[in-house]
Amino acid sequence: MNTVAVIEPETIPTGDATAAVRYASELLELWNLYLDGPLRAANPLYGARLATLITELRCATIRTERKVNRLADELTKMREYREGSA
Repeated sequence: MNTVAVIEPETIPTGDATAAVRYASELLELWNLYLDGPLRAANPLYGARLATLITELRCATIRTERKVNRLADELTKMREYREGSA
C-alpha cells in the first residue's frame, strides 16, 4: 500500500516559503502515487500539462524559499554588524 507523507498541523513549518515547499512536495507525491496514471490514460496532453505545472510549482517554491532564507541571513548579518558597531 502506498503511503503519502501528510503534513500534520503540529509539524507545519513557520515560514510561508517553507510551508509552500512542503505543500508542493506533498502535492507532487500525491500526483505521482494516485493521479498521474489515470489522468494520462484519460487525456495524455492534460496529464502531461498538470504534471509539468505541479513540478514547476515545486521548483518555484524551492527557489523562493532559498531567496527568503538568503535575505533573512543577510538581514541578520546587517543587524549584527550594526550592533557591533554601536
